[in-house]
Amino acid sequence: METNHSLASLQRILVQGDRRFTLAAVIALALAVGLVVGTYVAVLSPILATAGMVALAGGLLMLRDTQWGFVALVLLICLLPFGALPFRIGFTPTFLDLVLVALYF
Repeated sequence: METNHSLASLQRILVQGDRRFTLAAVIALALAVGLVVGTYVAVLSPILATAGMVALAGGLLMLRDTQWGFVALVLLICLLPFGALPFRIGFTPTFLDLVLVALYF
C-alpha cells in the first residue's frame, strides 16, 4: 500500500514536537483556508459560494460511502427530478445523471 508522505509529515508536525510550532502550523493552515474561502465568496456571491461548498461536501460524502449516494439520489428525485446543467456535451446532462455516475463509480 502506498503511503502519502506529505500527509504523514503534516500529522507528525501537528501531533508531535514543539507546541509553539504546532500552534503556528495550525494558524497558518487556518489563514490559508480562510484566504481561499474569502476569495471564493468575494468572486462569487455568498449564496453561490455556500451552494458550492455544500455541493463539494455532498460530493465528497457520496464518493466516500454509497449510503450517502443513495440519500442524494432519493433527495434529487424528490426535489429536482428535471434539473439540468446549463451546457451540452452531445446531450444535456441532468443532476440525476451526475448522481448516478457518482454512485456507480
